[in-house]
Amino acid sequence: MQEISIENDLKACLEKDLGTRIESLIRISGGCISEAALISTSSAKSYFIKWKLNAPPGFFEAEAKGLNELKKCKRLIVPTVIHFSEQPRFSFIVLEVLGSSVSSHRHDKLGRSLAALHLIRADSFGLDHDNFIGTTIQKNSKESEWGMFFYNQRLLPQSHLGQKKGWMDDKMLALMQELKPGIIELLSQDPEAPSLLHGDLWSGNIFWSDKGPAFIDPAVYYGHREADIAMSELFGGFGADFYISYQEIYPLSKFYPNRREILNLYHLMNHANIFSGHYIKKVRDTLNSLKSII
Repeated sequence: MQEISIENDLKACLEKDLGTRIESLIRISGGCISEAALISTSSAKSYFIKWKLNAPPGFFEAEAKGLNELKKCKRLIVPTVIHFSEQPRFSFIVLEVLGSSVSSHRHDKLGRSLAALHLIRADSFGLDHDNFIGTTIQKNSKESEWGMFFYNQRLLPQSHLGQKKGWMDDKMLALMQELKPGIIELLSQDPEAPSLLHGDLWSGNIFWSDKGPAFIDPAVYYGHREADIAMSELFGGFGADFYISYQEIYPLSKFYPNRREILNLYHLMNHANIFSGHYIKKVRDTLNSLKSII
C-alpha cells in the first residue's frame, strides 16, 4: 500500500461531512468498480472509503441501503455505514474499518451465516427500490412468483442492455424467447418464500475480518436463496465446509443443480455488458446448454 494525496475536492467533502481533518489516505485494492482507501483523521478515527468518478445516480446510496438491509440478520458481520455523498463529478461512501485476520477464514461459519440470512423472509420477490449489480441497474419490481420475477427483472433487462451494446444478436434473443417457458417452469418448481439475498455473493465480496466473515458490496433483494448459492459457485466457489454447513441448516432442493445455470446466466450477461470479451461466448454457450435441461 502507498500513501497518496487525496483529490482536493474529495478531501474537502470528507472534511466537511465528517467534521474532522484528513491526516492520511492509504489506497487499497477496491475491486474493478470503485477506488478505495483507508483514511485517518485528526480526531484519531479511521475509516474505509470508496469513491467513484461519474458514478451512476444513487450508486452509493444503494450500497448503503443494501448494507443496512443485511444488518437485519443479527448473525451477519456487516460494516456500519458512516456516511455517503453524491457530488457532481464523483460519489463516495464511508464505512467502519474492520480488522482483518487470517484465522477468520472459517468457511463453515460463512455457510451458517448465509443460512441465517436466508431465513429472513418477505412476502414477495424483489425490493422496494432498484439498486445496482456492479455498475448495472438491477431492477427489483416486486412479483409474487419467482420464475416470472427472475425472467422479467433479471434476464430481460440484461438482454435489452446487451442489444443496446450490440453483442446480443438476433439468434441469442430468439433462443431466450424459446427458452422462456422452460426457464419459468423450472425455477417455479417446489416454491419457497422469498429470502433476503446478498445478491452478488462471490469470494471478492467476503472480507475475512477479525470478527469472522463479513459481507460487503451487496446487491440485495428478496429472491430464491439458490441464487446466492449459484453465484458462489460461478467463480471458483468457497470451501467444501461452506456448502456442508449451509445444507446442515438449510438443505437445497434436488432441482438446484439444473437451476444453477439459469441463475448464473444473469451474472454472465451482466459481466458481458460490463466487461464484454469472453463473457459473451459464455452467455451464448449457456443459452445453448440450457436447451438440454429445459
